[in-house]
Amino acid sequence: IRANGGDSWCICMWATASLIEKAGCDNVHINCQATDVAYVQQQYQDGSKNLDSAKVCLQKKCSGAASLAQARPVEWIGEVGSHA
Repeated sequence: IRANGGDSWCICMWATASLIEKAGCDNVHINCQATDVAYVQQQYQDGSKNLDSAKVCLQKKCSGAASLAQARPVEWIGEVGSHA
C-alpha cells in the first residue's frame, strides 16, 4: 500500500466490528472521509456479525459524518446479482 502512495486498507464491516471489539475503538484507525458512515449506521449486521461496536466507534471518531448519516437515508441502487 505504501509503495503505491497509500496509507489505508479497506476492510468489510464485520471485520471492522471484530477488530474494534478486540483492539478497542481508540486503537483502530478509521479514515472517516473514506468510510460510508451513512451506510454502516443503517445496518444491523454484516453476515452474522452484529455491527453495534462499529457504529458506536464511528459515532465517536466520525461524529460529523455519523450525525449526517442519521439525517440522510441511503438510496440503494443495487448491484449485479442483488435482489433490489
